[in-house]
Amino acid sequence: KRAALISRTVTRGLAPAAARAAGLPENPPLKPSGLDWLGDIPKHWELKKFGHISIVVRGASPRPAGDPRYFDGDFIPWITVGEVTKDEKVYLTSTETMLTEAGAANSRMIRSGTLVLTNSGATLGVPKILSITGCANDGIVAFEGLSKATNKLFLYYYLRSLTENLRDRIKQGSGQPNLNTDIVKALGVPFAPLPEQAAIAAYLDEETGKLDGLVGKVEAAVEPLQEYRTALITAA
Repeated sequence: KRAALISRTVTRGLAPAAARAAGLPENPPLKPSGLDWLGDIPKHWELKKFGHISIVVRGASPRPAGDPRYFDGDFIPWITVGEVTKDEKVYLTSTETMLTEAGAANSRMIRSGTLVLTNSGATLGVPKILSITGCANDGIVAFEGLSKATNKLFLYYYLRSLTENLRDRIKQGSGQPNLNTDIVKALGVPFAPLPEQAAIAAYLDEETGKLDGLVGKVEAAVEPLQEYRTALITAA
């Protein structure tokens, strides 16, 4: 339900009641986006590419991997694919490991507030917004110099809606899937006016928060139910 809500809202706009509350048009007319996998978008939206609204750069990993001259230091946070994909949170606030000063010199520093995306392996296509400044490895791309006409949180939710789609489209036989910077630059973005982007981001923040709360309650119920199941089978 969470995934469907995000996907529908970032490609079609707010639900009628939410649009009305935000002072935006309800049920706006649609037009073809020109992309088969995206379908129709509101007529007053534009279709842009990430390469037109940002500078897409790739992280860099010091070599050789594990070299103590570069890794397990205390100089700057080390932002890896594992750190970005470890949870469903929007923001990355800390990392488990850090680089040395020499390691930082052989990587790419990404500043706090930057939108990033995992670009390789089985967990590609996961976005995050950095709340820390750190160095990113080569499994991550960053969107720097975002256009002032963009809402970063709206773009985060749009990329989140694309995760499974990107994985399906990128797979090439048994090879390692990879999103290079040219592919990311060419990704289409359904581009709403800035006030509408902000309204969509705020709405999704609120609604996904409610759904995450439900997920937490369900997860809290799972363990005692499993224990009860085991006890019931044993007793029977």
